[in-house]
Amino acid sequence: MDGNRVSSKYNNGYIIGWVTGNEMEADWIETSEFGQGIGPLKFVLSPDGTRFTGIWSRTAGIGNYAGSWSGECVSANSAGVSPG
Repeated sequence: MDGNRVSSKYNNGYIIGWVTGNEMEADWIETSEFGQGIGPLKFVLSPDGTRFTGIWSRTAGIGNYAGSWSGECVSANSAGVSPG
């Protein structure tokens, strides 16, 4: 996190966005064996900033999908994520 801007890598993708209060809005980009996916997401951060829950959607790539996503901070430089 740099100011209110955030960026993070996970599995085959990355997230770039911003935080306002306890909410993060961002775009994600992921490449997998099924092709590339791109879309927006919105997370609500826990009061201590170590966990998040939210929604995501795929707006470009193979198919349009949406779902829930949650995770927690496992170190200062990485997060454990669980796309749903």
